[in-house]
Amino acid sequence: MMFLAFLCSKQSETNKLLLRTSLRVELNTEWYGRTVVKIDKWYPSSKRCNCCGYVVDPLPLHIRKWSCPQCSSELDRDINAALNIKAVGQTVLACGA
Repeated sequence: MMFLAFLCSKQSETNKLLLRTSLRVELNTEWYGRTVVKIDKWYPSSKRCNCCGYVVDPLPLHIRKWSCPQCSSELDRDINAALNIKAVGQTVLACGA
């Protein structure tokens, strides 16, 4: 029972930290005249090829680099995710979706 209480308190602290960070980012963007775009947390940013849009289904976390079966691009998981997130944010800003 003590372990469960410890996990709940740790989760609560993590949620507080994430909320505080999120609020700080929003305040800073407002201060500097920028816009925060939130995307769906289940968006397949690291699984979607930023070149052709193909979504690879099984992509375990330990795989850091992968090759797109459709366009043969060699992709780094983190860089690919960053490019996809940037593209989604720009699309939301342009289309207002």
